[in-house]
Amino acid sequence: MIHGRFGRESTLLKDGAYIKDLSYLNRPVNDIVYIDFSDEDVRFHKENCIIIPKFEGDREDKQLLDLLPFLEHLAKPEVRDVRKEIKKWGRSTCTEKYNQH
Repeated sequence: MIHGRFGRESTLLKDGAYIKDLSYLNRPVNDIVYIDFSDEDVRFHKENCIIIPKFEGDREDKQLLDLLPFLEHLAKPEVRDVRKEIKKWGRSTCTEKYNQH
Protein backbone atom coordinates (compact mmCIF):
# COMPACT_ATOMS: atom_id res chain seq x y z
CA MET A 1 0.00 0.00 0.00
CA ILE A 2 2.78 2.46 0.86
CA HIS A 3 5.07 2.81 -2.11
CA GLY A 4 7.31 5.67 -1.18
CA ARG A 5 8.29 8.46 1.08
CA PHE A 6 8.59 12.08 0.06
CA GLY A 7 11.41 13.86 1.86
CA ARG A 8 13.16 17.21 1.64
CA GLU A 9 15.43 15.90 -1.13
CA SER A 10 12.37 15.74 -3.40
CA THR A 11 11.22 19.33 -2.93
CA LEU A 12 11.30 22.60 -4.85
CA LEU A 13 12.56 25.77 -3.25
CA LYS A 14 9.99 28.45 -4.08
CA ASP A 15 9.83 31.89 -2.47
CA GLY A 16 12.10 30.72 0.35
CA ALA A 17 9.99 27.69 1.22
CA TYR A 18 10.36 24.02 0.37
CA ILE A 19 7.37 22.75 -1.61
CA LYS A 20 6.60 19.09 -2.24
CA ASP A 21 5.31 18.69 -5.80
CA LEU A 22 3.61 15.31 -5.91
CA SER A 23 3.78 15.21 -9.70
CA TYR A 24 7.53 14.58 -9.34
CA LEU A 25 6.76 11.09 -8.04
CA ASN A 26 6.01 9.89 -11.59
CA ARG A 27 2.71 8.35 -10.50
CA PRO A 28 -0.84 9.41 -11.24
CA VAL A 29 -1.60 12.21 -8.77
CA ASN A 30 -5.13 10.84 -8.32
CA ASP A 31 -3.53 7.80 -6.60
CA ILE A 32 -1.23 9.69 -4.21
CA VAL A 33 -2.09 10.28 -0.54
CA TYR A 34 0.04 12.67 1.49
CA ILE A 35 -0.30 12.46 5.28
CA ASP A 36 0.99 15.22 7.53
CA PHE A 37 -0.05 17.60 10.30
CA SER A 38 -0.11 20.49 7.81
CA ASP A 39 -0.71 20.96 4.10
CA GLU A 40 1.72 23.89 3.80
CA ASP A 41 4.39 21.76 2.13
CA VAL A 42 2.05 20.52 -0.62
CA ARG A 43 0.66 23.84 -1.85
CA PHE A 44 0.05 22.44 -5.34
CA HIS A 45 -1.73 19.29 -4.15
CA LYS A 46 -3.67 20.10 -0.98
CA GLU A 47 -6.53 17.88 -2.12
CA ASN A 48 -4.21 14.85 -1.75
CA CYS A 49 -3.40 15.70 1.88
CA ILE A 50 -4.89 14.03 4.92
CA ILE A 51 -4.24 16.14 7.99
CA ILE A 52 -3.67 14.42 11.32
CA PRO A 53 -2.54 15.92 14.64
CA LYS A 54 1.19 16.45 15.02
CA PHE A 55 2.95 13.58 16.77
CA GLU A 56 4.39 14.88 20.04
CA GLY A 57 5.87 11.63 21.33
CA ASP A 58 2.79 10.45 23.22
CA ARG A 59 2.88 6.64 23.37
CA GLU A 60 -0.93 6.65 23.46
CA ASP A 61 -1.14 8.46 20.10
CA LYS A 62 -2.96 6.10 17.73
CA GLN A 63 -3.71 8.53 14.89
CA LEU A 64 -1.94 6.49 12.21
CA LEU A 65 -3.49 3.23 13.39
CA ASP A 66 -6.94 4.84 13.38
CA LEU A 67 -6.31 6.04 9.83
CA LEU A 68 -5.64 2.52 8.49
CA PRO A 69 -9.28 1.61 7.68
CA PHE A 70 -9.63 4.77 5.57
CA LEU A 71 -6.32 4.11 3.80
CA GLU A 72 -7.48 0.56 3.06
CA HIS A 73 -10.65 2.05 1.61
CA LEU A 74 -8.59 4.35 -0.62
CA ALA A 75 -6.63 1.34 -1.90
CA LYS A 76 -9.75 -0.41 -3.22
CA PRO A 77 -9.90 -0.77 -7.02
CA GLU A 78 -13.23 1.06 -7.20
CA VAL A 79 -11.63 4.23 -5.78
CA ARG A 80 -10.41 5.88 -8.94
CA ASP A 81 -9.41 9.21 -7.42
CA VAL A 82 -8.29 9.44 -3.80
CA ARG A 83 -8.79 13.22 -3.87
CA LYS A 84 -12.56 12.81 -4.27
CA GLU A 85 -12.73 10.41 -1.31
CA ILE A 86 -10.56 12.65 0.86
CA LYS A 87 -12.84 15.58 0.01
CA LYS A 88 -15.96 13.49 0.69
CA TRP A 89 -14.82 12.42 4.17
CA GLY A 90 -12.87 15.59 5.04
CA ARG A 91 -9.13 16.14 4.98
CA SER A 92 -8.90 16.44 8.76
CA THR A 93 -11.99 14.44 9.71
CA CYS A 94 -11.76 11.41 7.42
CA THR A 95 -10.58 9.06 10.16
CA GLU A 96 -13.41 9.87 12.54
CA LYS A 97 -16.14 10.09 9.88
CA TYR A 98 -15.08 6.98 7.98
CA ASN A 99 -14.71 4.87 11.12
CA GLN A 100 -18.20 5.89 12.30
CA HIS A 101 -20.04 5.11 9.05
